[in-house]
Amino acid sequence: MIVARYTNLEVQVIDSFTTGDGRRIAVVKALRGKPFTDYSFNGGPSDSDTAQVPAALLKDVRIEREQDNGQPNLLELALAEAKPQWCNGESVWLVRNGNGSGAFLKNSGNGFVTLNVVGCRDYLKVFYLDPESWTWVIARDLENHYQAWASKAQEALK
Repeated sequence: MIVARYTNLEVQVIDSFTTGDGRRIAVVKALRGKPFTDYSFNGGPSDSDTAQVPAALLKDVRIEREQDNGQPNLLELALAEAKPQWCNGESVWLVRNGNGSGAFLKNSGNGFVTLNVVGCRDYLKVFYLDPESWTWVIARDLENHYQAWASKAQEALK
């Protein structure tokens, strides 16, 4: 889970995108309460726990291990999806949010299955096709690579 401070609020970064004029926008969800105001055309203002904010205003952006809240982290979810055979181009969603964001595994077609997060260009190689046995095996030194990948994902949101 990617967490940041927006003004005096702790928020979870759900997604990010770049506007047509080049501004980086983050979609955030408050960790406590509904501090944002949402406006509708017919219902007027209402309290909301989500908002779109300029990514430049996020401070102390960090990745918190997801098992802290009792949930498995993305690496654990990815390893649980080990398959004896992956089809070229096949994707398996690990986490999928209603707004199209989330994390998924994908057979890239070049002998690797990668872990991807929507909105982040970097990916993590989780499984590779062993050329000697023609079986899928866990990538070498995966835990260290996961930590480095998580850091890159964090940097992408700053």
